[in-house]
Amino acid sequence: MARWGPGRRERRRQAQGPISAAILADFTFDLDAVSWPTTHARCNHRPDRRLVATGALTLLIFALVRTERTRYAPAAIGVYTGAAY
Repeated sequence: MARWGPGRRERRRQAQGPISAAILADFTFDLDAVSWPTTHARCNHRPDRRLVATGALTLLIFALVRTERTRYAPAAIGVYTGAAY
């Protein structure tokens, strides 16, 4: 049977990377290593926009997988995310 997702060890590494990067960034800017946010996100008043954006990004990823162009996935996701800002 094919393995469809990363194993426990890979998932742990995928989680440790961003967490340690965030802590390192906090130290770089002389902030507490871990803190709770004190501001409210402004974009929560229109959750339908997030659903549309997430759905479109998911479709992009599935289209790349279906056409066997997964090597372009990191660049495509980066361009998609950059265009959103």
